[in-house]
Amino acid sequence: MIKKDHAMPSTMKICVIGGSNSLMADGYVRPAIEMLKNRARCDIELANVSIGGTFSHFGIWQLLSKRPHLDADVIVVEYVLNDAELSAFRSVLNWSKTYEGLVRKLRTEAPRAQIICPLLVNRRMASKPKLSSLVSGAVMINMRYGIETIDVNQEIIQRCPMGSPRDAEGWYRDLSHYAKPFQIMIGEMLASRIAAGAGRSCARDTLPVNLDHFAEARSAVQEGIFDNIVPPEFERKSFQNRLVEETAALVPEGKSFGFKLTGEIVALIIVSTRQDGILVYHHADKSVNVGIYRKAFAKSRFDFLMNVIVPEQYFFGKCAATTEPTVVKVDVLNARAIQELDSTNVVTRPSARMPPNDTESEYSFALVDIVYAGEIAPI
Repeated sequence: MIKKDHAMPSTMKICVIGGSNSLMADGYVRPAIEMLKNRARCDIELANVSIGGTFSHFGIWQLLSKRPHLDADVIVVEYVLNDAELSAFRSVLNWSKTYEGLVRKLRTEAPRAQIICPLLVNRRMASKPKLSSLVSGAVMINMRYGIETIDVNQEIIQRCPMGSPRDAEGWYRDLSHYAKPFQIMIGEMLASRIAAGAGRSCARDTLPVNLDHFAEARSAVQEGIFDNIVPPEFERKSFQNRLVEETAALVPEGKSFGFKLTGEIVALIIVSTRQDGILVYHHADKSVNVGIYRKAFAKSRFDFLMNVIVPEQYFFGKCAATTEPTVVKVDVLNARAIQELDSTNVVTRPSARMPPNDTESEYSFALVDIVYAGEIAPI
């Protein structure tokens, strides 16, 4: 029986935002919900807006566009496993402003909610542990904002003693996903924290960790300027499945869009499709070739996937905030231009690759929204 250390509502509203471990059918969320319903004797209303392969930057957009957190009793935030990818791209400072912006926005707009962070890491970090500035930063930011952090792997090892860290490889079904028995354990950890009332803050004011965090980031769609930035002659297409329903502007190959920026781009929210190719992202006098074709398209069951582009990742942390209006432009290359590119000059996430070598392909780029801090305006 889960011990209830505080009064629980007859119907508890739980919001989950995070990556694929939070979304998958045999992930930790389902057992956590079942334990709460069956043992703590309460009904659950679940709003799970998690999307695989996304970062905290996508979470900020979810709060801006979907607002699933506003009446939640409990908010579960699970991005650290995916966010850790940004360390290899020297983008930890940008990440920290984003992650703090996410949790500060949650704490400000849902002040009575329990906020809990299951701290998941990938198999490599579990089997070859070392200090991570990003993971440490998440713990620090969580502590500042009164967020309950579950040190998942440490709690697993208390239940499953092992001879060496390499034994942790058996906790996973692949590089980034815990195996089902361990997902159930994580669900138990989460349910016990919820029942105990963990993750509340009594602080009247919270000193920022980063003065220039992204809690005030804005959405171009919500601000009504998206259609002024992306030409209306570009087709708008609806993408729907059981998880999402979004409309994107399709920027065709050989075309571009741009805007004037004062501040920082937090993220471009996009739909990954089989028509993805190579973008050229221009920021003032800097440019980078960005490969966005998802490796997951090797599996025929995926027609499209929600995705996020964090410019700082592709510029390796060298895309600083602007204090004066600066032109940002994104070009969508055609097949011939892609054929002429040296692949060593293309930056991709680990989940992406160069597009298929097909001179007959017609490429396009599906842009849903632009998340920014500061001001943007049409060119």
